[in-house]
Amino acid sequence: MVTNGKKSAVALARPPSRCYNIGMKSIFKKHQRFGWVDGLAIVLVIIILISAVSWVIRTAANRSLAVVEAEYQTFTTNAAAEALVIRGEHLISAPTAGYFKPYYEEGSKVAAGSPIGAMSNDPDGEGTRDVNSGAFSGTVSYKLDGWEEILNDEALDSMDRGALIDLYKEGSVDANAENDLNGTASGRTVAKIIDNFQGCHILLWLDEPPHPFVSDGCATFTYETGFGPSEPLRAEVEENGMLEDGRYYLLLNVPSIVTEMTVLRHLNCQLQGSTVSGVLLPEKAVVIDEDGLTGVWVVANQQLEFRYIEITGRHDGDYLTDDIIAGTLIVTAPDKAKEGMKYKG
Repeated sequence: MVTNGKKSAVALARPPSRCYNIGMKSIFKKHQRFGWVDGLAIVLVIIILISAVSWVIRTAANRSLAVVEAEYQTFTTNAAAEALVIRGEHLISAPTAGYFKPYYEEGSKVAAGSPIGAMSNDPDGEGTRDVNSGAFSGTVSYKLDGWEEILNDEALDSMDRGALIDLYKEGSVDANAENDLNGTASGRTVAKIIDNFQGCHILLWLDEPPHPFVSDGCATFTYETGFGPSEPLRAEVEENGMLEDGRYYLLLNVPSIVTEMTVLRHLNCQLQGSTVSGVLLPEKAVVIDEDGLTGVWVVANQQLEFRYIEITGRHDGDYLTDDIIAGTLIVTAPDKAKEGMKYKG
């Protein structure tokens, strides 16, 4: 529109309709093409992220599955224990007052009626009256610990096993020094004869049930000496039971006294059981299900598989079985295992 030689402002402001339509279509097409590509890219990124996270999770789970290779081993079962030696100890008293002078070295063997020392009126003089072993033969000892009249067969007949152990642990008996007594009174104990032929009792206590270590009514044990572990000693089991504190005890009858037992009152022992063989499984790898059945997770064909097994023995808390082949990978973190889970090691 032209008014007075000028175009109308409305006409000037309105773009040509054809150009406007072309421009709008172009913009619409551009937005439509960009949105589709952007959506596809987002989908691809999501897929990649999901795959990456899944891979990380699988890798982390795989790495958290600690495994050990099962080994076939042979063990002799054992259990730590403590014990008291309860032996026949015959006390020898001074026939007169004076100074006692031993004739033998500590731990020597003496016959019945042998002079084992002498009483003297002078601490530096010769003995004036013999002290005899009396009717007793065995090992002579001049060291008195105060337990000679307590840890004996009479105590076994009259005292509860736990009470006898507690009495010794409390240390309520005063021990004497070596017998270099001055001014020994008449009737005072100066020596003892340990009966080597009568044998002795071993009152042994431990934290675990002792039945795996008893065979044919006997038990085999070693004990610590000043030179290391003793030779295995087999003894008859007279009693076995449980103490009031929940521990267990064995009362063994040793047929003869070995040299160390004539001087040892308390023993640190190792009970020896039967020899067992099998594939060793860590205790933490073994699973017991709600039905009480036992099993382990193993790696088979690069994936996890649960297998039920029978336990044939134990050693230091671990389990032995014949149902697993040596070399099998055993999962030691069973709470993280799942059936069919991949394992690439």
